[in-house]
Amino acid sequence: MIVITPPERQYIEGLASDIIDVASNCICKVHLRIPGASETDFRKVLDSLEPAYHQHIVLCDHYALLAEYDVAGVYLPYRRVAEWRDIPLAPHQTIAVGAHSLQELQELPFTPDYALLSPLFDSISKEGYQGNSALLSCREELLKLPYPVYALGGITPERQETVAKAGYAGVAVLGDIWSQPQERRQERLDQYQTPAILTVAGHDPTSGAGIGVDTRIANDLSVQCYSVISTLTAQSLRRFVCATATPSDQLQTSLTTLLTDHPVTVAKIGMGQNLQQAVQIVAQMKALGVKRIIWDPILQPTAAEETQPHLWTEEQDKLATLLHEVSLVTPNKPETQALFGTDDPTELQRIAQEHGVAILLKGGHDTTSPHLVVNQLITRDGIYPFYTHRYDKSIHGTGCMLSAAIASYWAMEYSLVNSVQRACHYLTTIFAGQPNRPGRQLLCPKIFREDRKKQHLYAHFALQYVTNESDPDRLYNKVSQYLEAGGRWVQLRLKEATTEERIEMGLRLRTLTDRYNACLLINDDIIATIAVDADGVHLGKRDCPPQEARRTLGNKYIIGYTVNSRDDLPRALAANIDYIGVGPYRDTQTKALLAPILGLEGISQIAQQVQETDRSYTTPLIVAIGGIQPEDAETLLSKEDIDGIAVSGAIEHATDMAHTVSQLQCGTSNYPR
Repeated sequence: MIVITPPERQYIEGLASDIIDVASNCICKVHLRIPGASETDFRKVLDSLEPAYHQHIVLCDHYALLAEYDVAGVYLPYRRVAEWRDIPLAPHQTIAVGAHSLQELQELPFTPDYALLSPLFDSISKEGYQGNSALLSCREELLKLPYPVYALGGITPERQETVAKAGYAGVAVLGDIWSQPQERRQERLDQYQTPAILTVAGHDPTSGAGIGVDTRIANDLSVQCYSVISTLTAQSLRRFVCATATPSDQLQTSLTTLLTDHPVTVAKIGMGQNLQQAVQIVAQMKALGVKRIIWDPILQPTAAEETQPHLWTEEQDKLATLLHEVSLVTPNKPETQALFGTDDPTELQRIAQEHGVAILLKGGHDTTSPHLVVNQLITRDGIYPFYTHRYDKSIHGTGCMLSAAIASYWAMEYSLVNSVQRACHYLTTIFAGQPNRPGRQLLCPKIFREDRKKQHLYAHFALQYVTNESDPDRLYNKVSQYLEAGGRWVQLRLKEATTEERIEMGLRLRTLTDRYNACLLINDDIIATIAVDADGVHLGKRDCPPQEARRTLGNKYIIGYTVNSRDDLPRALAANIDYIGVGPYRDTQTKALLAPILGLEGISQIAQQVQETDRSYTTPLIVAIGGIQPEDAETLLSKEDIDGIAVSGAIEHATDMAHTVSQLQCGTSNYPR
């Protein structure tokens, strides 16, 4: 579902709250359309939104703002489609177009992620703007387009079925929502259908894989999941007995019946009888209007299941046909080698370019790193790695879960890159709560979604210990003493170390911080943060940009950012960060490149500017940094605009750790304020 902002709102006052109301209560893209508005007006709206809401926003004008705001994408009216090459889209962003005729869509110079076609019915928001009934009679042509088309113009919940049967992927709504009183908008939004996907897969009696887990994952993400059974299996979590394929005529009847009345734009196929059956299923899906098909090939047995004999790679013609028709293939390493004869990313990109398909090489079988899984999305245009912490790899059905999550996000009109990224984060969140028991499948994803990392931040932010010791054993002992003395926030800072060295040390420290229910951050290393499953990362000005870090880590991780002057604030405040380290308070020997001293007054001025910034979302915490001694703590923490302190040397050189930590905390039992 797509919601377009009200056209009569030439002013920006209140528009941000309207967007929040809509984006908070339904799964949709919000097209930010303010006719005649300036770039400054657009900027004011975006600045009034928490960065988490930017992921819903599609810019309808002033595309240069893409350089500053991490929005979902852009929308081009047909008169501006020639500009598409000049728009600086990132891989995770989408591009949409608007048209008023089928011919305009057929003559586009590029393939958009989706399109709007209007007006189907008499407009609700524009009096006298009449609908074009011919747009309800072009089902066959719409089904042939390689991208989904959304119906616009006079859309109401009652007209959704008519629109769906006419071949449209969904609806774009304007007047029907904004003409409602504010107190009735949510009720009206609830009458619109949620995004939907289709899964054609095997039935696993344990519900750990196949259509059982596909449906659970999609529903957990508030996406409707239709299903057609391709194979019935006899198996348990520990052994596989046999599989019986659904007859082809039954499959065809099921697909035709379902997709005629319940069209979807995204589908995934899993376990099937053979490659020929997969080709037939995909061809039928495409003929019935499915635009994006994910093929999750089941070629390699896992610890809990067996599959059909490995004959698929002997039928190269069928494989080539399938690769030309599907959008994404999601093999693990053994499956990749069986399908393509290689798992080399460069060679796989050549295959992706040849067949026009994306390949997600799942990294669970690659044990190069004992702590990190690297999933690589390989497209015609690039190779995009996504890092996740390595959990018990014998969890049943992880491949099905990942592809179902990708399909669900893709149905929400996120880009493919963004959908894969979000799906990886989603599964990481689920796995983090699982008991470390071989063969265990996920029974209910939602109950494991704890916001533990952010809870740690708000419980312990008054005092942060920034390590400066390079010897692993001395560092471990110092952190142990600090935690035993009552400290609960540690930042592992190893500037000269490699990522693997940070991971090794971080894992040692995590055993300590877990024991004390303390917070562990890693300085300037996102990959190590993920591998260790630390609570977050602290970034300096020369490190990874905070917006990129948030895209990579997702919202559950803590992100801190260093600010040394007022000039650094715009970059910090444009990103969705959790705290700002402001300093240096005074001269310090722990940093080689020291910024100008701010002192108490300078830190307070920056903190005050942060408080005064016009933002409708949570203001990041302010943590004073740089040369802070125990005797400074009470002065700093007594300031209303300073929330915590970060200390290195005073803790590193403490002869009485308990006394030093007590002084630094200076009776902070009232924190957080």
